[in-house]
Amino acid sequence: MSLRKYGLSPKAVVEERDLKRLVVPTFLHIDLDHALNNASSLLQTGTERERRVGTERFILDVAVLIVLSNG
Repeated sequence: MSLRKYGLSPKAVVEERDLKRLVVPTFLHIDLDHALNNASSLLQTGTERERRVGTERFILDVAVLIVLSNG
């Protein structure tokens, strides 16, 4: 995967309506350690949050955070 092709580019999102760029950067990682660290953090904190707010709300929260963190 290429950061230029899939990474966040406000210009591409706005001018070219390339909306995948709001989500894809979340899944791009520098290396395996980075990906594993993120997965571990999500597992530790996400499990408890999902238990507290429910699955549907948790999925909505994650989706909103993905877009906000890349926008």
